[in-house]
Amino acid sequence: MTTPRATPAQVRQVVLAGMLTMAVVMGIGRFAFTPILPSMRDAFGLSATDLGTLASANYLGYLLGALVAATPALLGWRRQVMRGGLLLVIAVTAAMALTTSMPAWLILRFVAGLASAGVFVFASAAVIGWFVQQKRPELVGFFFSGVGLGIAVSGAVILLVQRVAGAQAWR
Repeated sequence: MTTPRATPAQVRQVVLAGMLTMAVVMGIGRFAFTPILPSMRDAFGLSATDLGTLASANYLGYLLGALVAATPALLGWRRQVMRGGLLLVIAVTAAMALTTSMPAWLILRFVAGLASAGVFVFASAAVIGWFVQQKRPELVGFFFSGVGLGIAVSGAVILLVQRVAGAQAWR
């Protein structure tokens, strides 16, 4: 059975959707946190150990999320995991600003890692699989460039917020 060839518009749509997905889950879910750390340290008197612990909670969530995404039972839930994970990454990252509780921050960073890994694994499989079916493996780089896009955009937005709000960025 031959896979029907996608139109150029469909190819652009898949590339853009894939890039934006990666931008959200990696740019927001993983890397937006890094430029926020100095403001958190200054606003709340956090130590380097506190900041490292918050980052580690995200990494642990990411590790577990990737392992859970490898569970065959989840394959039928791929779309729900991707959609829910995207929303969850945004929600828990935004929720960081709604509390000053270290235990809450740890949970939020863990959940962000868990959700971002699930989306990363399933989106990568879906989009790269589609590129292979379409005999367009050269598009994989565009898909993964979404990571860099997310890092750059989230970093620029955070820098702008910090410049405008100054010390009040976390209050």
